[in-house]
Order: sequence, then C-alpha cells, then structure tokens
Amino acid sequence: MKVKELGNKFYSIFFDYKYNKVEAPLPDLPNAINNKYEARAWVNSFQILKGIMDVYFSKYNKPDREFQQLVARENNFSTISNSK
Repeated sequence: MKVKELGNKFYSIFFDYKYNKVEAPLPDLPNAINNKYEARAWVNSFQILKGIMDVYFSKYNKPDREFQQLVARENNFSTISNSK
C-alpha cells in the first residue's frame, strides 16, 4: 500500500492489485482519504489486503522482503524501539 499526502489532512492511497493472483474478491476502496469514513474503509480492509499479499509472497518468495519485514518489526516492537 502506498499513501501520499496531498495537502492538509488529505491523502491519495494505492494498493497494487497485481498481487491478487488468486482473484480473491476485493473491497471497493476509495483512491483518496478525505474523511474518517474513507480512512476506516481502508483500515477495515487491511486484513484482506494483507492476506492477498501473504498468498502472493508464499508463491513468489522474495527473501529481501522478509528481511525488510523483520527489520521493521524489530524497529517498531523491540523493547528499545521508542527510546531516545
């Protein structure tokens, strides 16, 4: 997913549907987030979109992506991740 700020509290948002090789049903999501309802639609779809990505990468494995995920997880959830 790619999120880009367009202005004061407005964002464009993109998910690359090429990852949906199994042609799972996809949620109808807005291309921009202009209010809390559009943001909520995306948040409610995270599990579905993550599942699509998981299926894709289980078939088209990329070790560098797994390493990136491990680094991000460590940076966000380790006991010193929020230390200054």
